[in-house]
Amino acid sequence: MTYQLSPILMRIIAACRQVTAEHGLQLVGAPIFLLAMLRDKDNRCVELLEACGIDTQRLSEIVSAPLAAMNDEATSVFSVSSNITPLAENGLSISLSSEGSRIMRLMLLEARQTGSKQADETHLFLAILRDSNNDARKILADMGITYSSVASMLKRQPDVTAGFTFTDDPAQGMTDDIAGVPDSDGTRTVTKDEKTSD
Repeated sequence: MTYQLSPILMRIIAACRQVTAEHGLQLVGAPIFLLAMLRDKDNRCVELLEACGIDTQRLSEIVSAPLAAMNDEATSVFSVSSNITPLAENGLSISLSSEGSRIMRLMLLEARQTGSKQADETHLFLAILRDSNNDARKILADMGITYSSVASMLKRQPDVTAGFTFTDDPAQGMTDDIAGVPDSDGTRTVTKDEKTSD
């Protein structure tokens, strides 16, 4: 299945190239994804971290510190654009470490679990937290940010981009008249309670 990427996620992935260059790296892994996400600032994950009382500037500094001494791992390079259509169409491609490749696969699984055909920044963030072996996850866990806490917070947050859902069923335990649904002829039957409230 081909997944589309949200515009915010595409911005974050594009920022990964700049972050890797700044740190003298060539391959993208969890810390680079997290730094690019924090740099973007205009996304739900940063809002969520700030709502948890996390100083995102300080988090960026903590995540960046070990990157100075980090060497790119000598593993196969996975080109993201090969299986995610919008990246190829927009000329975006990044080279992933084995960790980065694993996180991208987890991100797509997160999108699939939510029934979404479009991966977004929350799926990437959850993938970083779900992956059991990356430094970004460990730093976030030390700050009290875990997969389960973020997943539950995201379930409580309404997704305003998803639109509204309506049901044509009357409210539970109510008849059409009480729920305010017009009769088949287009008129509305007034209930006894409504007559007395005037």
